[in-house]
Amino acid sequence: MNVLFLGDVVGSPGRNAIKKALPEFKKKYKLDLVIVNVDNVTHGIGTTRDKVEELMHYGVDYFTNGDHVYRFKEFLKDLDDKNLPVLRPANYPEVSPGRGFDVIDLGKLGQVLLINLMGQVFLRDTLDSPFKKIDEILEQFKDVKFAAIIIDFHAEATSEKKALSYYLDGKVSLIVGTHTHIQTNDAMILKRGTGYITDLGMVGTKDSILGENINSILEHYKLKTPHRYTLEEEGKTALNGVFAEIDSKGITKKIRLVNVDVLS
Repeated sequence: MNVLFLGDVVGSPGRNAIKKALPEFKKKYKLDLVIVNVDNVTHGIGTTRDKVEELMHYGVDYFTNGDHVYRFKEFLKDLDDKNLPVLRPANYPEVSPGRGFDVIDLGKLGQVLLINLMGQVFLRDTLDSPFKKIDEILEQFKDVKFAAIIIDFHAEATSEKKALSYYLDGKVSLIVGTHTHIQTNDAMILKRGTGYITDLGMVGTKDSILGENINSILEHYKLKTPHRYTLEEEGKTALNGVFAEIDSKGITKKIRLVNVDVLS
């Protein structure tokens, strides 16, 4: 099974980059599953149905989220639509809109369990322990043989991401970190066969600060005044993520960085 997982898609530059690059990626890697994080897909912050459907039209199969998942009120009801392939972090309260995991049917390749989790360190919302929640989910499916189990761990602290990876090594196929928008150079296969990267990076304007306009962020840091998110839309777009090859036993056999520039 060939999986492409892309980092946080930031606004229209990120969506346009996927539109341009994904067809060639599908040919090059013979992709069976394409997943992207859409926590910043709408105007650079949050998620809406129309932007998800736009990316579906470009060939993305499934979507994960993070701390901005509830940014737009109109999207809350869409999160409960089982026909819309979008997750929110599973360790939000059970009564929160949406679902934190789903089973994806890939036909002859089998079923994939996709799980979205969020960290507890340095983030605004206070959530249940991701360690406790993943134990609960895996226990729920203990008698099911999946072709792969894939996790998006949306977290700030690198130590928390690393800790979860070692906790789950051999129990899941692939763990990718999201949220920081900075791609880490540590794509690896752990001792028991779990693929891992601390952060996928982003799909957003390269000459920016996490996809935002540089000057607006500099003003915030210099003056300490409140600042509003200002999307940077000029210049090349960085397309970051990983490609993973997962065998029939659910073990990652290859993992490599995806880091290309897409012209606007």
